[in-house]
Amino acid sequence: MLWSGVLLIVLGGSAEAVTLQDIANHPYRESIQELVSRGIVQGYADGTFKPDMPINRAEFLKILMLAVFGEEVFDVTSTACFFDFSTQVQWYYPHACTAKDLGIVEGYPDGTFRGESTVNLVEALKMSVEAWEMPLQQYVRAPGHWYDPYIDVAASRGVFATIPLVPDFPLTRGEAAELLIRLGQPLQALDPDFAEEQLRILSRQDLEDAIQGLFTPDPVCGNGLLERGEACDDGNTENDDGCSEICIIVPQPVRHGALRIEQRPLGTLNIARGAEDVLLLAFDAIAGRQDIFLTQLKFTVGAGSLDSGRNYRLFYDRDGDGNAKTDIGNAVPQNGNLTFANLSIPVSDGFYTRVEVHGDIASSGTVDDFSLQFDISEPDYIEGVDAVDGEDVIGIETDDVTCQLVSICWITVYTDTPRLISVGTQGSLFVTKDSSPVRSRQLLAGELSDVLLRFKLRAAEEDVAVTKISVSGGSDSIDSLELFEQGASAPFATARKSSCDTVSAGYFCADTDFLVMRDTEKRLEVRARVNADTAGGMSGDSVALALAANTTGNTAIEAWGEASLIELNQNNGNATAEGEIIIGRDTAGPNSTVQGETHDVTFAKFSSISDENSDADNSPIPAGLSTIAEFRFTAKSHANSFNGYNDIVIASIVFSVTATNVQFDSSSFELYNPSNPGVAVSCSGGSTGVITVTCSGLSSSAISSVVTQGGALDLALRADITNTQITAGSSTLQAQLNGLGSRSGGPITWNDEETTFQWVDLTTSSVKSTLYRTQ
Repeated sequence: MLWSGVLLIVLGGSAEAVTLQDIANHPYRESIQELVSRGIVQGYADGTFKPDMPINRAEFLKILMLAVFGEEVFDVTSTACFFDFSTQVQWYYPHACTAKDLGIVEGYPDGTFRGESTVNLVEALKMSVEAWEMPLQQYVRAPGHWYDPYIDVAASRGVFATIPLVPDFPLTRGEAAELLIRLGQPLQALDPDFAEEQLRILSRQDLEDAIQGLFTPDPVCGNGLLERGEACDDGNTENDDGCSEICIIVPQPVRHGALRIEQRPLGTLNIARGAEDVLLLAFDAIAGRQDIFLTQLKFTVGAGSLDSGRNYRLFYDRDGDGNAKTDIGNAVPQNGNLTFANLSIPVSDGFYTRVEVHGDIASSGTVDDFSLQFDISEPDYIEGVDAVDGEDVIGIETDDVTCQLVSICWITVYTDTPRLISVGTQGSLFVTKDSSPVRSRQLLAGELSDVLLRFKLRAAEEDVAVTKISVSGGSDSIDSLELFEQGASAPFATARKSSCDTVSAGYFCADTDFLVMRDTEKRLEVRARVNADTAGGMSGDSVALALAANTTGNTAIEAWGEASLIELNQNNGNATAEGEIIIGRDTAGPNSTVQGETHDVTFAKFSSISDENSDADNSPIPAGLSTIAEFRFTAKSHANSFNGYNDIVIASIVFSVTATNVQFDSSSFELYNPSNPGVAVSCSGGSTGVITVTCSGLSSSAISSVVTQGGALDLALRADITNTQITAGSSTLQAQLNGLGSRSGGPITWNDEETTFQWVDLTTSSVKSTLYRTQ
């Protein structure tokens, strides 16, 4: 009856809701309470959780395994899965062995688990992500650190919004709870009857110990007294002395150092002859039980010949930042093998050290594709020495193949597919004028211009990174040039005078960072940001942008070979393209300037000219003094306000009038403003056929010929039609403005109150008024 009563007391205590006294105001309170509500954590006997205390591997793994698998963790058939697990089973052995069976933990290189050791952020992330089988990001290139994929998963789940991103910082109990909740994975809930089932499998002695515990004080680890729940207590709280800091028996650790090597995956690298400092092979090394010095590494050719390389060097990460930048030794290939001997690469206990083999690619002779790999045919392809006791670290187990030595192998190696170095010729870049035409433009001061220059770049033999573009032919009216990829709405770079290596008149330069892929073209466009008249813009300035042919000074293009990692040379002018930038031609040969059209800076500009005649097409030809055409001239708005806003002043207009089977009084042509038809200017003309009607002297005439900025002006043409049908048959009549949009001249002469222009910049070449027709 006594046993039954005690059992009910124990079960009753386990079924009650757990209230923790020290988490009420803690930032991780909600996460801790969620785990409590699911029976995953319970806290200490004194009613506390101790959220700010570091969590060890045993504690974290228990919480994780219960969260992911629930009661299944106790189905493990063996609890002797690590070297430091004694025959006296500890509370965390089932969780650790289940995790090992599932591949969630591997233990240390010496085969121990070290449950008393603290667990850092990235270790906890790795165990959690693999326990829940969360998908990892795929990298195009190998990540800088082994833990980067796990960091990326955590970042995508918002873990670092509340937990500091410090990879090697020991995790606290509260942070462990927050991490598991933040990962957002399904959590198990333990059945309240589960505790009863666990009690049922206890031995009688276990139950007696539990009963005794109801009437004895809480144990104090480190007081030298073996108390309830302690497996040992030697009077201290130090690890590695047989009794751990949490009073768990841990067999005396094996002091001989163990080494683990993990080759990093590196994809095929397309590279050019002459490339320098090329990464050939990389691995991470980690020591166990004590620090180790790597003393020897042997490699061999995997494919091709090591004669395709030069200057083989070994680098390692000296300061722990993940970058192997300390040069530790050189080696020369012998019979396809590469040996780095007499090394002293420190590998710390419990911390990864990156080691890399680099080399240069031969620039001459026979240069073939090749790869480098560990020389696993040699039993001593990796050797080391213990840092503490000086013992040799030898014996290699490669890719889980059984150790070949009679004694234990102290080195475990996991290899990966060798990186293939695919060698090609150093690339060249051809820069030519784009086939899409760019006509002359009028550049309105204070505005971003239309496209003034188009050119294309073609990379041959390798991808080419363009690092600088220099455009010549500018003027002081230009503030800067904006560079666009064809079709883009925003510039990828801005060229300025100050960015040129040598500040020279008309040159604008931009530092760039874009790639032209091998055997493809990239089309670029250049627009000008023009200064307003208040900022140095000058009406009448001419601008003719170009990529100059010079090979010194401000050269048109600077670039690097992406594979060769070598700067491309400026063109030497011969018939062979050998790592050069060739301007103005698509094959090897002397440079030729890529020349754009000539453009004019203006302080005012037409935005449109349109037909405004109210008569519809195919209206009958009128007789007598009649209006035969009406046009609207519209000006762009602008910010050129020095001494007042500049307007368009029309000085003369030349109309082309087609009069088929129609007769005019040649002296009757007049131009007038429809808003004041009583005032007109006489124009010269003819009587029939294709008549050129010239209306000049408009700026000093009685009619207004001023188009204000942002405004419009209507002008109409009238004449006396003496015969609408000279002979029997169809008659037609139409007036139009021809030759628009050409800098060589046009039908309108005008000025912006500063400079006179003989042409109008419009996208259309002609504007027609009403077509009259009489049958």
